[in-house]
Amino acid sequence: TLPGTPSRMEVEQVRPLVPEESKDETWDCDITTSSSLFFQMTMSVTLGIFIYEGTAYNLMFLSRVLPAVGKADYIPFFFLLFNTIWAMALIAYVRAYATQPGKVPLSWHEFVRDVGPALPVVPSTARWAPGKATYCRKCSIPRPERAHHCNVSGFCVLRMDHYCPWINNC
Repeated sequence: TLPGTPSRMEVEQVRPLVPEESKDETWDCDITTSSSLFFQMTMSVTLGIFIYEGTAYNLMFLSRVLPAVGKADYIPFFFLLFNTIWAMALIAYVRAYATQPGKVPLSWHEFVRDVGPALPVVPSTARWAPGKATYCRKCSIPRPERAHHCNVSGFCVLRMDHYCPWINNC
């Protein structure tokens, strides 16, 4: 075998689990993380900064600075421009925060159960295994291609490259 390639014995040991053998019927890996409170605090701080920024701009720049330099005619234009962009940024942030990260669906696990040992499951490695499911050592379940275990949320995420743990959308 090539270096870094699992041996046949390792591949045979890693087999898909059926729900009866797993720890949980929903195929979760619900690990409680201490970072949950941290991410809730960062969300609160971020929203506070958004509100402060909007309030400061509207109260300071538009109501004091522009009239002081004789540009009071520009207030409606800058008010609409800034607040439109500000509202779109706030909505985008809240939508990204509220979006689910892409948990491995229950239909995948039903597929694994139906296919059984015919499904090629390999141990997880740093290298991509095209066309093969990998085995999550933390959840003790098989997962589809490109799925990775998220240590923040405690479960496998479908496409970790399209997932942002910094906004805690998990």
